[in-house]
Amino acid sequence: MVPFPPSRSPVTRGASASSLADVLARLDDDTSVPPKRRQEMQSAVRTFARAMGRDPGAIPAEPRLLRQGFAALSPAMLDIGKGRWANIRCLVLGALRQTGIKAMPGRGTAPLPPA
Repeated sequence: MVPFPPSRSPVTRGASASSLADVLARLDDDTSVPPKRRQEMQSAVRTFARAMGRDPGAIPAEPRLLRQGFAALSPAMLDIGKGRWANIRCLVLGALRQTGIKAMPGRGTAPLPPA
């Protein structure tokens, strides 16, 4: 796996979360998020790690790698509903954003032409 060059890093400047365990710790310290929302995000991160069969500290907090993990799993494999799986995905990505980690923007930023 080739690391991102500094100019293309998915982590914003000043963010230092290198694993999902770091994301959990940073969420714990973040008082700007309402407690219920913070608990939901932390639960989703832990559920995703459990689904991957790994400790949160062993999963890099890189959106590209997490996307691959989500793609390798399905709600049926985990015996949960599609809605719950969608919520887990949304909350995990929200936790990354809240802790300063963002995915690189897509290439197609221009609006579509009218039909």
